[in-house]
Amino acid sequence: VDDDTLSEVCSILASAHKVAQAKQLPYRYLSAFYSICKIEKPAVAKVIDALERAVSYSVDNLVGFDAKTSVLLACDVSGSMIEKVSAQSNIMLYDIGVLMASVLRTKCRKVITGIFGTDWMPVEGDTNTPILQYAMDMYSYSNKVGFATNGYKVINWLLENNQKVDKLMFFTD
Repeated sequence: VDDDTLSEVCSILASAHKVAQAKQLPYRYLSAFYSICKIEKPAVAKVIDALERAVSYSVDNLVGFDAKTSVLLACDVSGSMIEKVSAQSNIMLYDIGVLMASVLRTKCRKVITGIFGTDWMPVEGDTNTPILQYAMDMYSYSNKVGFATNGYKVINWLLENNQKVDKLMFFTD
């Protein structure tokens, strides 16, 4: 498409009002992000920026999580999570978990984010990393925790490290 059309599409994507009207689930923006990252053109950066803004707007009305909340976000990356959400989608079950953890880490004051499979591993990250990029970064660690589903190791880690949080979220199947 020409530059004017691309700019118009990006302005719609990056509009808080349009995102609210669209009522898209955040993982739809991740799906678009995956697709656009495969394209090697200069304009891709503009679209990625618009998608990042859109996903951040898509969760503005998420209740129960704010700057006062401390939370541990545990994402299952076990073997059973490596399945598409539908036959028509390129999004896997694990994508939704890591995306939601990535989103919530931007809304809360104290966040412990990590992945679990056979083992549990907290994933440190720069709080300035954009949501979609952080989701991709998180999953890149999955081969380090194995493919079983040992969620209890998350709780053990909290207890062993004397960590206290207001909420504990598991993203699992």
